[in-house]
Amino acid sequence: MALRKSLYYLVFVTVLLFLSACSSMYIPAMPSLPLLEKKGDAQIEFSASTNSIRLSGNYAFSKKIALMVDGNLSYKNFTNYYDIFTKEDHVKSSGWFTSDYGEFAHKYAELGIGWYNILKKPGSFHNKLKLEVFGGIGYGIAKDQKNEPFPLQYEANYYTGFIQANMGIAFNEKFTLGWGLRLANSYYDYSYQTVQIDHYPDHEIFTHLISFSLLHIEPVIMFRAGKHALKFIGQVGPSLTYTLQSLDRLINPEVGIDDGYVNKTGFHLSVGIHYTFGNRKNKKVTGK
Repeated sequence: MALRKSLYYLVFVTVLLFLSACSSMYIPAMPSLPLLEKKGDAQIEFSASTNSIRLSGNYAFSKKIALMVDGNLSYKNFTNYYDIFTKEDHVKSSGWFTSDYGEFAHKYAELGIGWYNILKKPGSFHNKLKLEVFGGIGYGIAKDQKNEPFPLQYEANYYTGFIQANMGIAFNEKFTLGWGLRLANSYYDYSYQTVQIDHYPDHEIFTHLISFSLLHIEPVIMFRAGKHALKFIGQVGPSLTYTLQSLDRLINPEVGIDDGYVNKTGFHLSVGIHYTFGNRKNKKVTGK
């Protein structure tokens, strides 16, 4: 029995390695599942995933409308590791060049507004079951570089529009289970550099700019567990990404684009802490 469980874990980690090990120009933002309860509720959440750290906040400023703010940074902004699995020295050689096959360095932020507590009705079951819909926009920057044998720069600025539906069940004050589906479209302006060599070491560096769009389908499963307002949170989900137009396979296939397709991270999981605070109902004050 123990051997079988160990094999399951091994297969799971192998899948993560396979899906994460490419020079990803797109790192999906882990969808936020606020599952707010009432006006005045506010949440803050900090988590670390397989490729980035994330800080998010949610606020219910009316009885049905809430605000959602998210931001994340990939680990390559801080260290030589693109995520917890692959080092920067994992390289691919091709002719003159040695390419870093780790993630681009990513910075991303988004803002959303949504309708929460859609199903709330009198009755215990509907008070536990929650449905909410959010939509919003985001902006990200992805950068990479090669230093040998020539310094070359790669930078993508991308703009995202998204809509997502979240559902969850608060079994009690200590445990909440949620799941959601996010649909997003991102528009990229990608600049990259190539080298033309006439007679080594004489060379000329050219900068190119292309634009393209991606469609993203991103389901997610989440749980929160803990006492009172402070809870442990875990999330897991794949990212299905589709290029909406054909990209020339000759566009520097080593960095960000491979065989006409944009490299992306296809799966990630995250763990962190979640804190909920808000206005509390006044308690009755009784005499002795």
